[in-house]
Parts: sequence; structure tokens; C-alpha cells
Amino acid sequence: MTTPFEYGLLEDAFQVDCGLTYSGAAVNVVSGLGHLNGQQVDVLAGGKVYRGLPVASGQVTLPGGATAAKWQVGLPFQSEANTLELDVGGQDGSIIGRRKKVAKIILSLLETDTTGLQVQSFLRGRWEPVRMPSIVAADGKAKLYTGNVDVPVDDSWEGQGRVRIRHVNPTPCTIRAFTPVFDAEP
Repeated sequence: MTTPFEYGLLEDAFQVDCGLTYSGAAVNVVSGLGHLNGQQVDVLAGGKVYRGLPVASGQVTLPGGATAAKWQVGLPFQSEANTLELDVGGQDGSIIGRRKKVAKIILSLLETDTTGLQVQSFLRGRWEPVRMPSIVAADGKAKLYTGNVDVPVDDSWEGQGRVRIRHVNPTPCTIRAFTPVFDAEP
């Protein structure tokens, strides 16, 4: 891993494993990837995310004839966090062991591409994307967001207020704070 991404250009974010950077003339194909032959790679090219592209003969090609002057190419990885059972003070002491249900979470983000950010109730099987349509530019390039975002969670009473968070794009994601909004049994 490189040092944490902070206040740089999105095109410079290196969020892949075993990756390489290309910088030069705008091209549709990048070579020199022999170490990734036969693998599916993620690419951040010109600020756009391309996931699951095949590497063959040491090269990868952007779909649809797209070109970019700066590429970050490598194996994808998911950053994931699982919260613990909520334990906060109630009027009569701790709520540990009582049933809880998370209605939403408030995430404080720093320079994060929200298009790759997803949340899930610990017991529900559906990953929900963090929806912020104003964060994606009309040309499809990701934008980095700093601030708070409210994320509804489809939770159940059996989950004890536990939530999963993951980021799946080859772009920056820094969560500064996680604040659950929940109900608990009395």
C-alpha cells in the first residue's frame, strides 16, 4: 500500500494490488503487464473506473475504444469493515444483549469516491450502494467527496445493530467516522 490518499488528483490514486502506472500519450492499450497474464484487473484510466478487464499477452485494452493518458492498472481488492454490536448507554444502563435495529448510518468521508461504497445489514444479504448521483460527472468520471452522507440500512432486529461497509472501486475511500441511527428494545 502507498501512503493514504489525501487531496490529490483522482488520476494519481493508486488503489490496486500488483499494479503499474502508465503516464504518457492517450492510448487504448497498455502493455508491460506480463505478471498479470490471465488475470482480471481493475483500471482507473483518466478518472474513469473499469472493472474486471482481462489481461492477455501482457496487455489490457479499454472497452469501447476509450483512451486515457494516465492509467492505474492492477488486481482489485475490497476494503471492508464489520462493526461490532452496538453498546451505548440507555436510561437503565448498557443496551448490550438487547435487540437493536439500525435505520441509517451517517458516514463522515474524506476524499472518497462514493460510487464504489456499499453498506449491508450484518444479517441481510443485499449490499446497498451509497447513492449520491451528483458525485458522478456527466462524462462518467468519478468525483471525490468530503463531508457527511446519510445511508439508509435495511436492517432486522436480529442483527444487533451490526453493519458491513465495503469499497469495491480502484479509487480512494477514507471513512473518518461512522455514526449509527438505531432503535433498541427498552
